[in-house]
Amino acid sequence: KKSKKRESQFTQTQLQLSFGERLIAGAASRGIAQTSLHPVDVLRTRMQAKFKGLKPIEPATFLKGILPQILLAVPSGALQFCALDYTKQKLKELDPDNKHPTAAVIISSFFGSLSSMITRVPQEVIKQGIQAELYPDMASAVRTIFQQSGVAGFYKGALATMSRDIPWNTLSFLIHHRVKQIFRNVKKRDPTDRENLLLASLSGGCAAGFTTPIDVIKTRIMTARGSDVSRGIIQTLQGILQEEGASTLFKGLFPRVLYLGPLAGIFISVYEAVSRLMIERKQANLKSAGPPNQSTRFKTMASNALSRRHHSMCLLA
Repeated sequence: KKSKKRESQFTQTQLQLSFGERLIAGAASRGIAQTSLHPVDVLRTRMQAKFKGLKPIEPATFLKGILPQILLAVPSGALQFCALDYTKQKLKELDPDNKHPTAAVIISSFFGSLSSMITRVPQEVIKQGIQAELYPDMASAVRTIFQQSGVAGFYKGALATMSRDIPWNTLSFLIHHRVKQIFRNVKKRDPTDRENLLLASLSGGCAAGFTTPIDVIKTRIMTARGSDVSRGIIQTLQGILQEEGASTLFKGLFPRVLYLGPLAGIFISVYEAVSRLMIERKQANLKSAGPPNQSTRFKTMASNALSRRHHSMCLLA
């Protein structure tokens, strides 16, 4: 029996994604999710930016800033997974019995989001600058920002970005965790893949609504012109309240919810698809190397390996 148990544990370990495979899955899912929803992101930025001299919207407008979106979304996803996976491993060493799973996921999410800021902030600075028509293209944006402010210019609004993204990740998880509990209590079963995606989208959308004010402030800082360029979070907030009123803090609420809600769902869908392909490949390799009667057991283990990923995907955006 002990021999069979050790064999089962070894086989289960073989069916888990490696560190590199998780990076690939995370990078691909974030890149696809953000890029596919880029037109909605353009609309949000234009609504939140203070400058009113923007050109009328035309089809090409919705592609503004898509190059930095694509190029920097991929490393952002990889960095986030890197830090997330490393933190989870260290926390597992401190809590081998998994007595505090919620705390572990929240802490992992925090450090994952924090690490992704290395590329997330430059991505937002360049992308939103192009979307707000501060620069005509990515090359001009990079050249102008570097000439005017050096490397530090690419991290303009870093604190505001962290103040938006980290709470969004945490809130997404907490809301998703709660709505799944409600779903189980009402339906007396776990949600299916499609239902879980809908719940994740709902959670991401709700969290997006709550964090819209700091998103408006971040956009104002990154797209500032003239005397507004040197303003920080507090000064920008005071300026909005004094000059435009509190309602301005919720500009772009609908496109933000429309963007981040589906983004959570798409992220999970792509991540699950890439993960499933990788695990099925591992399963096929193990099946070909083992006795014929092991195929059912391998399928069960592969299914279990995939099901354990659902609860954490909603916090990676």
